[in-house]
Amino acid sequence: MRSTACAGIGAADAPRCIVFNKIDLAQRSAAVERAACGRIDAVWVSARSGNGLELAWRTSERAKSALRSTAAEQTTRTPAAPERSDAAYVIGPTP
Repeated sequence: MRSTACAGIGAADAPRCIVFNKIDLAQRSAAVERAACGRIDAVWVSARSGNGLELAWRTSERAKSALRSTAAEQTTRTPAAPERSDAAYVIGPTP
């Protein structure tokens, strides 16, 4: 389900990664959940203990790298390609 907030900024169809916090209260381990295709869908963390924050950071770094690669690809393929990629990741709670 895509939120209306994402639609408002033009990111309704952009892939997302949801970060779930407070795993320490739920007695859950830090983890990464992947979709059947292998894409990261969710990261489970505890901001209080720091458990899983490294996973969230690495996930966001991968997303930024993928966005840079996509933007560079579009620029080389088509001179008039937009500077902004349509692919985006939301790291954090969804509205």
